[in-house]
This record gives sequence, C-alpha cells and structure tokens, in this order.
Amino acid sequence: QEGRQQNAATLLWSSAWYSPIDSKGGALEPQSLRQRIRSSIDGKKVRLHFSNKFGTSALKMTSVMIARSDGLTAIDLKSQQPVLFAGSNNVVIPAGQEIVSDSINLPVKALEELAISFFLPEGTETATLHNTSMQNAQLYPLIDKTRSKVWAEPKQDDTRYFLKELE
Repeated sequence: QEGRQQNAATLLWSSAWYSPIDSKGGALEPQSLRQRIRSSIDGKKVRLHFSNKFGTSALKMTSVMIARSDGLTAIDLKSQQPVLFAGSNNVVIPAGQEIVSDSINLPVKALEELAISFFLPEGTETATLHNTSMQNAQLYPLIDKTRSKVWAEPKQDDTRYFLKELE
C-alpha cells in the first residue's frame, strides 16, 4: 500500500514549465544567478528540477530562492521563499545527476512569472545548460545576492543554467 500512496502523490505533480538541457557550457566563477520562468498552469505548490547532466564535478548551490517576479529585473520580496532539498537550503548535485526540490507552498497562477535565484559558492568547471533560452538570466559575480530585490548592473545572458523544470 505504501507504494500506491507514493505513486498517487507523484501523479499530483504536473509540468508547468520546462527547458531542455542540451549543452555543456564553460566554467563559471563563484556567483549568483537569477532566472525567470513562466508557469503555464495554476498550482498550489511548486517544486523545481535542477540538472548537472554535463557537469564534470559536483555542483554546489546555496541560498536557492524562489519569488514572484516584480518587473523585468526585480522580485517581490514578500513572496520570496527558500527552496529546500531534503530540508536544506544548500544542495550538492553530483556530476551527471539531477535533483528535485522539496515542495514549496507558493500558489501560482497560469502565466505568472517567477524568479529563481541561487549562489554558486565554488563556481563550476562545466555548466549544464539550455543554450538558447530566449530570456535573459542575470549573473552577479562573487557575492550572494539571492535575497536582494534588484541586482545593480548584473551581467545578462540568454542561456538557461542548471534549471530544468517547474512542477
């Protein structure tokens, strides 16, 4: 019966945004990244999938956060929440592996834009990415800016880093 309950719980999750992981990228220095995604459906809870598929070493992410987007470069701080992995706000994804976050109590509406922020305290030798996301990621070198509403003069990049799916 435990297996049936587990399967029933799994069926409740629906993909609301997806970006195919298709490329191996270059090295990244320690930095903060913020990426925006748009949910295609309503939901009461969300969870995120991250990938280190093309990584040649373990990927360490800290201060992983989710918030409603508040315009082109800002977030709604009142909605910001930590993204946890087995109860921790920090995660290590082994090379070639993927991970799914714990569920997050963040109701979303269809077509609502969310911002996902995280810090790479050690950088990475190789990035896992979707090479042409058609939407800018923000990168801020050396400092954990994940809890900041706006990042002053971040680097803009149209690559999708590590983030694979919103359910």
